[in-house]
Amino acid sequence: MTIMPAPPYPDYYGPEIFPVAHNPDPTDKWTPQGAQAGLAVLRERSQQLRDQDLIVWPENAVSGTFDLDEALALIGETPRPLLFGMTRYAQAGSPILHNSAVLIDAGSIQFSDKMQLAPVMETGMPFGPRTDLRAGVRRLLTFRETTILPLICYEIAFPLDLTVFDERPDIIIGLSADAGFVVWSAQSVGNRHARARELETGVRVFRVSDVPTASGS
Repeated sequence: MTIMPAPPYPDYYGPEIFPVAHNPDPTDKWTPQGAQAGLAVLRERSQQLRDQDLIVWPENAVSGTFDLDEALALIGETPRPLLFGMTRYAQAGSPILHNSAVLIDAGSIQFSDKMQLAPVMETGMPFGPRTDLRAGVRRLLTFRETTILPLICYEIAFPLDLTVFDERPDIIIGLSADAGFVVWSAQSVGNRHARARELETGVRVFRVSDVPTASGS
């Protein structure tokens, strides 16, 4: 019997990625107490990664505010560079929100927004009340001459057209929130989608979850 080898993983030569998970209580993460507790775990675990390349926190790692400046203040002295997920105001004075990936480094802030919102949970009920979340603009982020394409949770399930960007990303990083779902199932499905995006694009995909057992594809 001949067993066909699996396709190889795409090459990636950029900075090393260090995911940090905090396994939040999904029923409590949006309360002030839960948000503070989750952020404390992320900050503590990230302190052990000083002088490393790129620390990555999961989707909605910061849930205590929708204001980006307040989020940066809450993060405080957490080692940089840091890529993290949060839901943020689309602009000052507007109630409209974007689910975003934010990259902070010395004196630099970049962000990319979720384009594919999850039905019901993020969009609201059909023909019923809508949430304040809206699809945003997906952008490439640059770190040490490495180009990163962030995907946020549900987005990793959809085919990617990289020709819409001026350059090809060096790596795709998926930020996910699996806590509150059947974790093994959510991670299995998410990792299979990540692998599909690798085969489709030829770009390495690294998936980062809020549950510690998650790993890159």
